[in-house]
Amino acid sequence: MKILFEKSENNIYASKILNDEELFASSIHCSYYSTVQLMRHILFNICNEDEKIFDNKLEVKNIGSHNFLITIFTKKLSTKGLKTQDFSKSMRDLKNLRKEADYSGQTHLRLIF
Repeated sequence: MKILFEKSENNIYASKILNDEELFASSIHCSYYSTVQLMRHILFNICNEDEKIFDNKLEVKNIGSHNFLITIFTKKLSTKGLKTQDFSKSMRDLKNLRKEADYSGQTHLRLIF
């Protein structure tokens, strides 16, 4: 299914428009979910992980689906010989920024495109 890939593309497009309109919190939200959708697309459509099995794992319930996704995706990248420390840190930073953008009164938050 390409639906996650298409949603990811739509969200990153929306993020850029929102950023240009200085709607920064919403831009961050869309950027984060675009990345999550793209990781899920790669995991389930390219790495052939089973989505239902993944979503029902105990770790998903214990640490949350996004934390588990970041962990598993980072491990998959490292098995391909890629350096993953920067990716993992960037994803966790983006996740924290998304939480701050969604739930705090901060208005100065901004991603650079």
